[in-house]
Amino acid sequence: MATVIRERRTIYRFKPDPVDPAAIARWIETAVWVPNHHLTEPWRFFVLGPASRRALADIRREATRAKYRDRPQVERVAERDWREYAEAPAVVIVAQAGSDRPERQQEDYAATVLAAYALTLAAWAEGVGSAWATGRLARAPETYALVGLDPDVDRIVAILRFGYPAETPPMRRRPAAELTRTLP
Repeated sequence: MATVIRERRTIYRFKPDPVDPAAIARWIETAVWVPNHHLTEPWRFFVLGPASRRALADIRREATRAKYRDRPQVERVAERDWREYAEAPAVVIVAQAGSDRPERQQEDYAATVLAAYALTLAAWAEGVGSAWATGRLARAPETYALVGLDPDVDRIVAILRFGYPAETPPMRRRPAAELTRTLP
């Protein structure tokens, strides 16, 4: 397991090969075994098919156009962003179910992040890479509408693109000792 954690990379370019839906179901089944306080199981998974991936890509294109509207390359960037989602072999949205208790919200958020990460590790262990998005697309009301969530109640934690890596970038990390303090 340590090898999978150390070798996992964010993959930005995928081969066009499809990802087996049974594999995605298997990875999600693994992800639901992460720790969660009081066994709330706050995670929700949305596996997007081709039509919903294109709809998500349309949302991404419009968000990009809005962000870069004053720049001359806006259409080129918007088209690139559209392709990232429309042509992704697989996309899974991971969301946190809402709670009316603030302390539970924080605990459930942490658990949902763990589930999303476990999902990426399970995929990587089978040779499938992922890219994790949390930005404008994850906050867009249109994305919530696409998967039938209420942004006033639920929270999209990750939009994960999956596929077989076309290239695997190198990764560097600082030694853990530089980031660790041992207290008396």
